Amino acid sequence: MKTYKFVITSVFAAALFMAGNAFGQQTNESADKVPKESASEAITTAVSSSVVSKKNPFAARANSGTAPQDPSTSDSWEFEVAPYLWAAALKGDLRVRNSTAHVDASFSDLFKQLDFAFAVKVEAAKRRWRIIVDQNYMNLGTTGRGPLTENVGIEPTLNFLEGSASYAPFIRRNENSTSDNPLPPFLSVEILGGARYTHFGLGLEPANAAPVEGSRNLVDVFVGNRIKASPHPVVTLIGKYTVGGGGSHFAWTVSGLGELRFRKNMSVWGGYQVLGMDADKPSNTVGFHGQLRGLIFGLSFYK
Repeated sequence: MKTYKFVITSVFAAALFMAGNAFGQQTNESADKVPKESASEAITTAVSSSVVSKKNPFAARANSGTAPQDPSTSDSWEFEVAPYLWAAALKGDLRVRNSTAHVDASFSDLFKQLDFAFAVKVEAAKRRWRIIVDQNYMNLGTTGRGPLTENVGIEPTLNFLEGSASYAPFIRRNENSTSDNPLPPFLSVEILGGARYTHFGLGLEPANAAPVEGSRNLVDVFVGNRIKASPHPVVTLIGKYTVGGGGSHFAWTVSGLGELRFRKNMSVWGGYQVLGMDADKPSNTVGFHGQLRGLIFGLSFYK
């Protein structure tokens, strides 16, 4: 409906302009001799503007004064809230006191191991800076092998809470971006830094021994990079990695995502993410040396 109103308004304005022009020339031509070519061009321009607006969800309505600004120069805060699901599976060695188990998950185990999960990420951006908070909780269930090759039931509960900030020293704007038709940056590179809190609860149920359970909390600091490339106004490719340690010997993450922004304030995205961690010390009740890896997908809302 807004598109039709825009087209009708544009045509009406063009008609008024042509009528005024004909009157100013003080010719003896009658009103029915108004040049048809000018009216046709006005209609074509209006329809063309409407089509561009539909194809580009970032385009603001003409003369609305609400066109998005270049993120590197805007003084206003922009927010993103993204609930998501990470269907992660375990691969590696786990320990509770003197009981151990090894898990070797395949791609088909990604959803089999997942009992329950909830995750949400919030980003606040201003100019070249971003503040990021990421909360991810998951409850898994799987089967591994013990030291004598017996089956071991494994029930891990994990909670990750990340707080970080990023700065983008490089932003390459799309050359076709204008105030009337703003487009996302063609390429941006961010430097990341922050901390990750991990709660790791683990229960092992060996086939020939009593079940054992325990938990552990640790905090790691990390640094990394995030790169975004937009080959099309509605498509963004995202690559990210972090490395760090502290509570663990060493921890790292890597992810590759594709995002489709089908509305100005909404997008859907997905990809693959891996978290590796070496956090097994004999003095700790619970140890883990391995990876969490799997498909990740979510929905983002922008304001």
